[in-house]
Amino acid sequence: IAAAKPSLSGIFLTMYEQDVKFSLERWAVELEAMKAVGISTVIVGETGSNTWPNYSVAVAMPRSVERVRVNAFWPSALGTTVPGYNVVDTGFQPLEHILSAADARNMSVILGNADVPWVDQGGAQDWKMQAALSRAILSELWGLYSRHPSLAGFYNVVELSCDVRNQQLSLQIAKEMFEPFAAQVKAHRPSLRAVTSPYYRRAKVSDPDNHRRTPARWAACWRGLLASAPSFDTIAPQDGVGAGPNNLSTVRAYLGALAPVAAALGRTLWSNVEAFQRSPRCAG
Repeated sequence: IAAAKPSLSGIFLTMYEQDVKFSLERWAVELEAMKAVGISTVIVGETGSNTWPNYSVAVAMPRSVERVRVNAFWPSALGTTVPGYNVVDTGFQPLEHILSAADARNMSVILGNADVPWVDQGGAQDWKMQAALSRAILSELWGLYSRHPSLAGFYNVVELSCDVRNQQLSLQIAKEMFEPFAAQVKAHRPSLRAVTSPYYRRAKVSDPDNHRRTPARWAACWRGLLASAPSFDTIAPQDGVGAGPNNLSTVRAYLGALAPVAAALGRTLWSNVEAFQRSPRCAG
C-alpha cells in the first residue's frame, strides 16, 4: 500500500484593511487561483476583529475597558446586546462575496467568530462573556448565510490549549464554552464542521513545566478536552513552525501523539501549517 501523500487543501484568511474592500469579482479571482492549486476549503479566521484595521496594535490589547469594540465584517445588529462588547457594523461585507464566489466553484467555507482579547490575556471580559459573544455571532452568521451551499462549518477562534498548570480550567472551558458553541453548530445542520485550531509549543529547557509539555502528555490532555466537547468534530493544531519555536520534528511528534487520540474519538485531524513569520511588532 502506497504511503499517504500530504496535500495542502485549505487556507486561513485574515481580513486586512484591503481585503474587506474586495468586490465579488475580485474574490472570484482570488478563489479561482486557490482552487487552481488544489485548495477546496477556505477558513475565514475572523469575521470580526477588535484590532482591525491596524493589526499591529495586537501588542496592546485592551485590558480593562468595559466594552471591547468588535468591528464586524457582516451587517450585524448585535450592538451592545452582548455584555462586555460593542459589535459595530463596518459597512463591509466580504463574507457575502467570499461565500458567493465559493458557491460558484464548489468550494467549502468555514466562518470564524471575533478576534478579541483571548481568555488568557488578562482582559476585563472573562471566558464566559467571550463564550456568549461567540454564540451570538454564530446565530447572526447562520441567519444571514445559511442559504449558501458553500457554508460548511464554523470555527471558534479561541486557541484553547492544554494549560499544564491548570488543566481543570482548560477542561471547564472545553465543557462550558466550546461544547455549547459546537452543539449550536450541529443543531443548525449536523453536517456542519465545528473546528478548533489550538497551538502547541516545543518546551524550552529552562521551562519549569518542561517535563509536563511532552507530546504524550499534550495528547492525553486533549483526549480529556475532546471528551468534554463531544460536538467538536475537527481539530486543526497550529504547527508553530513559521510563527513559533517548533520544527518539523516537533510537528511529527505532537501530531503523531494526537492522531490516535483523534481517531479513537472519531474526530478529524488537520494540521494548520503556519507558513509565515510573526511581525516584530507583534512579538511576545
